[in-house]
Amino acid sequence: MQSSCGCFSLHLFRLHLRHQEMQDQFEALCRREVVKPKWSRDLLNMRVQEEHLIKQRNFKVAAKVGFAHFAHPRCQFGAW
Repeated sequence: MQSSCGCFSLHLFRLHLRHQEMQDQFEALCRREVVKPKWSRDLLNMRVQEEHLIKQRNFKVAAKVGFAHFAHPRCQFGAW
């Protein structure tokens, strides 16, 4: 009975070591790669809206939208 208990505890120990190794590899991968947040649909819509307003030569409104979407990524980075 003791031998089966020893094998089981050895198996658990190896499993724990393998799990710890996988976790360390994943954490190293996360530290290496810089993850950028995706732009939100609101920001992309504001950029498209600004482009359309510029094509329509409505520069005052386009400038207002441009300032709004210029400040929007800072809010997104702060929230992320």
